[in-house]
Amino acid sequence: MYTRVSTKKQEVAGNLDRQVGRLTSFAIDKRMSISHVIKEVASGINENRKGIKSLLSIIDKEPIHYLAYTGVISNPSVNESMILDELMRKFQSAKRFLRERLIDGLNRKKAVAKAKPLFLNNSRYMRDAVLEAEASISSQKELLPLYVEQYKTAIQKIEKQIKKIQKSTKSNKRDLILYRQSRMKKLTKKMDYYHYHIQNGSVPKVVDGTRKRLILLSKHKITKQEWIDSRTNALFSRGESSKGGNENIKLHYLLNRSVEMKVLNPLSSNKNERLCFEVQFSEKHILTIISYLSSEQAYSVRILRKNGKYYVHLTFKQRLKSSYDFSNGCAGIDINPDNLAATIVHPNGNFRISKVFWMNDVNSVRVGKRNWMIGNTVTSVIEWVKSNGIEIIAIEDLYFNNDLSKIQYSIA
Repeated sequence: MYTRVSTKKQEVAGNLDRQVGRLTSFAIDKRMSISHVIKEVASGINENRKGIKSLLSIIDKEPIHYLAYTGVISNPSVNESMILDELMRKFQSAKRFLRERLIDGLNRKKAVAKAKPLFLNNSRYMRDAVLEAEASISSQKELLPLYVEQYKTAIQKIEKQIKKIQKSTKSNKRDLILYRQSRMKKLTKKMDYYHYHIQNGSVPKVVDGTRKRLILLSKHKITKQEWIDSRTNALFSRGESSKGGNENIKLHYLLNRSVEMKVLNPLSSNKNERLCFEVQFSEKHILTIISYLSSEQAYSVRILRKNGKYYVHLTFKQRLKSSYDFSNGCAGIDINPDNLAATIVHPNGNFRISKVFWMNDVNSVRVGKRNWMIGNTVTSVIEWVKSNGIEIIAIEDLYFNNDLSKIQYSIA
């Protein structure tokens, strides 16, 4: 809470205290908590006021989080669904095209200039596609040390198996050893492949639509159309405060948990034509969403098509304050390459219960699908933890050293 008067006379007259009283009453009425009260006597034109500097320092210390809220498009028309599908297809094609151009060494500006006439003639959509392409490249580079460590661990495991077999009296131990040596040779080749990319600052070939689905396609277990759908199912638009929140995909509150979404359509000959959809958000989140949208601050929107439905992921920044109460115990999360392991302990630190949440194929899917899988798994972990009456979670702060022989861990 920040209050100010210009003169000492105003302070003596009780103006400061009355401001504090009114703000306190407002906070109580709105069920807000008051963490700080700053009272200052200074001129409003003085930009170096101690009180305002103190307030800003307090704000800066509060953590900022990006929160995502998911809604569903209600009853979209056939015509607008078809146009939205085409926007998704062209956006995803542009992302793949731009990713290859960036890998070839083309700068962002020139890449966008090449993509616009080929895909969507809208600079902002194409710049967003570049951001997606850059994120895909960055994600692959971040995963390379993880892949190397996985293969190194697997090779070490086989080496131990070979040593154990060599000491055994099995009649077929020669065949068992040859099989494991063959397996170790394949793993070493794969490890060297990823290590080569680390050494050269390059990235492996990215398969959009996931390698798993590509294998299913090759075995005729999914149709070619299903494969295409998995590669053309998303549209993204980043937020900009200077554009009222988001220029290409605008959101406005309607009624009954509904938000109107207007998607700019650069496929139309009408320059400012927009597709209009009604989006339903969760009742418990709608007030937060309405409040944020009214501020006209930046928000990003990602539209995903899955199983015939369109999901809208709204993301924006929020400052969250947390208090820690360990009276019911605490949950710890162990972060592994393909799973999250959660353990709950009593207040005295003794073991209570644990559960493993698997993320199959998380390291072989594209970055968008991987983020979605991780997000769903994290949600499941949090729901499980809360169902056991726990509100506090401790997680690892993982750091991957450049030296691939080591991974350093620390507890946050």
